[in-house]
Amino acid sequence: MNFKPTLWKSVVSILIFIILNLGLSYFLSTNILCATYPGMEFAKCPTFIDYIINPGVLVASLFAAGLVYLIWSLFQKK
Repeated sequence: MNFKPTLWKSVVSILIFIILNLGLSYFLSTNILCATYPGMEFAKCPTFIDYIINPGVLVASLFAAGLVYLIWSLFQKK
Protein backbone atom coordinates (compact mmCIF):
# COMPACT_ATOMS: atom_id res chain seq x y z
CA MET A 1 0.00 0.00 0.00
CA ASN A 2 1.31 3.38 -0.99
CA PHE A 3 -1.01 6.30 -0.26
CA LYS A 4 1.55 8.95 -1.18
CA PRO A 5 0.35 11.05 -4.09
CA THR A 6 2.18 10.43 -7.32
CA LEU A 7 1.87 12.26 -10.59
CA TRP A 8 0.15 9.39 -12.44
CA LYS A 9 -2.36 8.61 -9.69
CA SER A 10 -3.29 12.26 -9.44
CA VAL A 11 -3.58 12.74 -13.21
CA VAL A 12 -5.70 9.62 -13.68
CA SER A 13 -7.97 10.55 -10.76
CA ILE A 14 -8.50 14.05 -12.16
CA LEU A 15 -9.20 12.66 -15.64
CA ILE A 16 -11.72 10.18 -14.20
CA PHE A 17 -13.41 13.07 -12.37
CA ILE A 18 -13.64 15.18 -15.54
CA ILE A 19 -14.80 12.35 -17.78
CA LEU A 20 -17.40 11.12 -15.31
CA ASN A 21 -18.66 14.64 -14.59
CA LEU A 22 -19.08 15.41 -18.29
CA GLY A 23 -20.54 11.97 -19.00
CA LEU A 24 -23.12 12.15 -16.22
CA SER A 25 -23.99 15.71 -17.18
CA TYR A 26 -24.52 14.71 -20.80
CA PHE A 27 -26.58 11.67 -19.83
CA LEU A 28 -28.83 13.67 -17.52
CA SER A 29 -29.26 16.57 -19.94
CA THR A 30 -30.60 14.53 -22.86
CA ASN A 31 -34.13 15.71 -21.95
CA ILE A 32 -35.32 12.18 -21.31
CA LEU A 33 -36.67 13.30 -17.95
CA CYS A 34 -38.78 16.08 -19.45
CA ALA A 35 -40.17 13.91 -22.23
CA THR A 36 -41.62 11.35 -19.80
CA TYR A 37 -44.23 13.66 -18.28
CA PRO A 38 -47.32 14.38 -20.39
CA GLY A 39 -48.25 18.03 -20.53
CA MET A 40 -44.65 19.15 -19.98
CA GLU A 41 -43.93 19.98 -23.61
CA PHE A 42 -43.32 23.65 -22.85
CA ALA A 43 -41.41 23.16 -19.61
CA LYS A 44 -37.80 24.28 -19.59
CA CYS A 45 -35.56 21.28 -19.12
CA PRO A 46 -32.20 21.71 -17.39
CA THR A 47 -29.31 22.16 -19.78
CA PHE A 48 -25.91 20.49 -19.92
CA ILE A 49 -24.34 23.41 -18.02
CA ASP A 50 -26.92 23.09 -15.24
CA TYR A 51 -25.92 19.49 -14.65
CA ILE A 52 -22.16 20.15 -14.65
CA ILE A 53 -22.52 22.21 -11.46
CA ASN A 54 -25.17 19.93 -9.97
CA PRO A 55 -24.03 18.85 -6.47
CA GLY A 56 -25.16 15.25 -7.01
CA VAL A 57 -23.08 14.90 -10.17
CA LEU A 58 -20.08 16.54 -8.50
CA VAL A 59 -20.28 14.23 -5.48
CA ALA A 60 -20.59 11.13 -7.69
CA SER A 61 -17.59 12.25 -9.75
CA LEU A 62 -15.49 13.00 -6.67
CA PHE A 63 -16.43 9.64 -5.15
CA ALA A 64 -15.37 7.80 -8.31
CA ALA A 65 -12.08 9.69 -8.53
CA GLY A 66 -11.36 8.96 -4.87
CA LEU A 67 -12.21 5.31 -5.36
CA VAL A 68 -9.81 5.03 -8.30
CA TYR A 69 -7.06 6.67 -6.23
CA LEU A 70 -7.75 4.42 -3.24
CA ILE A 71 -7.78 1.18 -5.24
CA TRP A 72 -4.61 2.17 -7.08
CA SER A 73 -2.94 2.99 -3.75
CA LEU A 74 -3.96 -0.33 -2.22
CA PHE A 75 -2.39 -2.36 -5.02
CA GLN A 76 0.73 -0.23 -5.43
CA LYS A 77 3.85 -1.54 -3.76
CA LYS A 78 6.09 0.70 -1.70
